[in-house]
Amino acid sequence: MAREIMIIFELEEGKAALFDGRDIMAVPLSGNERQELRQNLNGLARFLTFNAKCLSTLRQILEAQQDAAAQAEQIGKTLAQLMEPGRNAVELHDRIRELIGRAVFVAQETGQGRLN
Repeated sequence: MAREIMIIFELEEGKAALFDGRDIMAVPLSGNERQELRQNLNGLARFLTFNAKCLSTLRQILEAQQDAAAQAEQIGKTLAQLMEPGRNAVELHDRIRELIGRAVFVAQETGQGRLN
């Protein structure tokens, strides 16, 4: 049996215009889940920034004029620094997908202004 849920919210005209001709994504979240989603997104963003820095370091190592053994040691250290944060980022991403996977997409009906 289907259940009708109506969501009404008021926005300033500028923000309301963002919804014109677009679908709406509604994700049911508890207060704790909302906070978790925000923290996980921020954690994933921090990892991506860290990952980019490590990749830059690896490029510098490869471009540096040094012996192969020293280069291999530096590459190994840099890769080791990525391992744990990388595993954590995968866990954050999985949980983000789990939360966002609950989303319901609502398309606007033309003419009546009602969403369905």
